[in-house]
Amino acid sequence: MPMLQEGKTLSSYKILQELGVDPNDSDAVRLISNQLEELRRFGLVRETANGFRWIK
Repeated sequence: MPMLQEGKTLSSYKILQELGVDPNDSDAVRLISNQLEELRRFGLVRETANGFRWIK
């Protein structure tokens, strides 16, 4: 997710907004959440109280 690679901390809502995903589209939200979780598992992003931040 290039927007995270800019070094900003982004909330889940902001990520959905940047991607043009409707927050009411449960399938799309689930896919994005899964992607963020995989990035976290691989040590590429960190989840903070304020959102997600790229760490590599």
